[in-house]
Amino acid sequence: MLEYRITQKTALHRKLDDMGFVQSTSDPCVYKKDSGRDIFIIGVYVDDIVLAGKTNREIGEVKTALSASFDIKDLGKLHHFLGMNILHNDEKGEIWIGQPIYTENLLKKYGMENSSPAKIPMDPSETFMIH
Repeated sequence: MLEYRITQKTALHRKLDDMGFVQSTSDPCVYKKDSGRDIFIIGVYVDDIVLAGKTNREIGEVKTALSASFDIKDLGKLHHFLGMNILHNDEKGEIWIGQPIYTENLLKKYGMENSSPAKIPMDPSETFMIH
């Protein structure tokens, strides 16, 4: 199993390199392709690949190129990844990424599940003196 994954990662790296993607120096699981006007990002985690491009055409082209070399399964738009929830608002062109379950568990852990939300923890105009 481990040998297969290493071989597949090496093959995936070579394929992405051939497609013009550059591996991030800060995170080897992230690849970027900069066309000068648009940036396409690919994130790899074990056997999951996340594609982030500006247009469906670009994303489709990358999927086609990858499927020519690998047996891939298209799971559609990203909704959950590595404990994060992702919500899409296509009409507004917005994406929300959050961790509501993790946040709720933290609040419960510290006995704060009934606390009232606040934009900041205190009034920014308050001044304090140290005695």
